[in-house]
Amino acid sequence: MTDQTTTDRHVAEARRAVHESLTLLPAWEADRVRSLIADLESAVESRTAVRMADAVPLPGSTGISACCGRPPCEFVGERVTRDPDKVTCTGPVAGARQDGVQQ
Repeated sequence: MTDQTTTDRHVAEARRAVHESLTLLPAWEADRVRSLIADLESAVESRTAVRMADAVPLPGSTGISACCGRPPCEFVGERVTRDPDKVTCTGPVAGARQDGVQQ
């Protein structure tokens, strides 16, 4: 998994490459593509803002997340945090066991 600085650098490089490529298009087409890019970036920002972050089980705990009762092995590809102020998980899904076992 990449860190935020690396990700930000990749995004900046991609944006630069796209905007440089726009100079090769006719003006009307470049304007249309810029509009599509703006719509895409807005959608990505909105999705990123609502992504859930789960609480990492703390050392000395049962190894189960305090927010939703799942073990860390279920967090593959998800955002996790140790900072309680940054946890956005809404809790266990309906019918979930607090020990993380699937029913």
